[in-house]
Amino acid sequence: MGETLTQQRRVSDEGLRVVKLCQRDRSVLWLISMILDGTLKGSTG
Repeated sequence: MGETLTQQRRVSDEGLRVVKLCQRDRSVLWLISMILDGTLKGSTG
């Protein structure tokens, strides 16, 4: 493991970026599924 601290930091930052993107995408997909099945419309009565 001959990476410099800067290289290690870049790898770490990139990993966090990927995790955040996955979490955001899951949230968007959840929201879309709730809208499509009518769950977010709420109670009318």
